[in-house]
Amino acid sequence: LIIATKLGRRMIVKYLIRKNANINYQDEFGNTSLHYAIEIGDKYIIDILSFYHCDINLKNKEGKSPLDLAIETS
Repeated sequence: LIIATKLGRRMIVKYLIRKNANINYQDEFGNTSLHYAIEIGDKYIIDILSFYHCDINLKNKEGKSPLDLAIETS
């Protein structure tokens, strides 16, 4: 899911979520798909992840949540 998000592969993101991929999985940096969707600015993927109730408060190893990143980049 994270790889598909980083590559902007919207339909694959949607497919993986529907197949029960862990929407809140954190990689070795503590980032989730939502962290990366915000980083690349893909509103469509952000909307998909939000629709399926991803956790906007999970912090990465830098102590930043997706919500923090969204505020920083707005």
